[in-house]
Amino acid sequence: MTIRIINLLILLALVSSCAPQIKKADPVITIPIILFLTGNQAQTGEEILRAFEFAKSDFEQSHPSRNVKLLVEDSGDDPKKGLIAYDILKTKGDFPLFVSTGDAVTAALLPQTQEDGKLLVATTVAAPETSGPNMFRGFLTSTQQGRSIGKFIASKNKKRVAVLALDNPFSPGFISSLKEAIGKEFVAQEKYQIADLDSKTQLLKIKDTNPDALVIAGFGPTYPLIFKQALDVGINAQIYTHDAIDVPQYIDAAGGYDNLQGVILLSASFDLQTPSSEMMKDFANRFEMKHNAKPSLFSGYAYDTLMITLEALDKCPSTDSQTLSR
Repeated sequence: MTIRIINLLILLALVSSCAPQIKKADPVITIPIILFLTGNQAQTGEEILRAFEFAKSDFEQSHPSRNVKLLVEDSGDDPKKGLIAYDILKTKGDFPLFVSTGDAVTAALLPQTQEDGKLLVATTVAAPETSGPNMFRGFLTSTQQGRSIGKFIASKNKKRVAVLALDNPFSPGFISSLKEAIGKEFVAQEKYQIADLDSKTQLLKIKDTNPDALVIAGFGPTYPLIFKQALDVGINAQIYTHDAIDVPQYIDAAGGYDNLQGVILLSASFDLQTPSSEMMKDFANRFEMKHNAKPSLFSGYAYDTLMITLEALDKCPSTDSQTLSR
């Protein structure tokens, strides 16, 4: 997975114009983080936190004169709680930037941080519409994912494509790019809620349209259950999905690989069975040794996002967000 490409671009944006005369700041780098540790994405949040802590440890080892302090407030993956978490963190210091996770929470934070003159570094934020002049994204967009799957389906000459997608800011960009790449209308388009758990009603509607391809998109507790439910209702179409199903917790929730047989996954190449580089292999091995759990793409992006942020702050230790953003 070429995670580093995205992060090197972010790093260049953050430090390219940092004035060399700025003196080194306090040896402690404090990172305020708004993260979903409760709610529907709590398990993913715990994984991201482990990745952040792993990045903190690696950074401190490579920068012996630096210490990193992570200030974490829980958003519950809820925009209102995310704004409360932001207000709490603001009382703890005058920080030039904040780290955010999740589409809905980050979208809510964007106008507030922009008004306050703060930078927002976001990971696990896939909705392309969630963007702004003060935001740096450390994640792939849902548009990229939808386009990749659509092009692949088009190459297989599928005629009757249906889609079942999460009702969330993630989906509009995914669906529009998927449809554009396929070049035809869907025979069925259904949505599910993040905590529905049972999507058989939507799947039965899809089955009635006799699709030859079904795209399942999203994340959260409902998402991995849909694959087994599609089998249960008798859908015989080829099933396609994106990176999220390759997350260990989702594979377990789906009932293991037996319930995913035949599913075609188009991913960003975060494949722990055949790592695309020695760097990825080393990261995966060290992460598993430290946390007794395999990393996923969420871990990879979270790790790189924080590492690049720390490198930027180390090279440009300014408390001025404008200096950092140039």
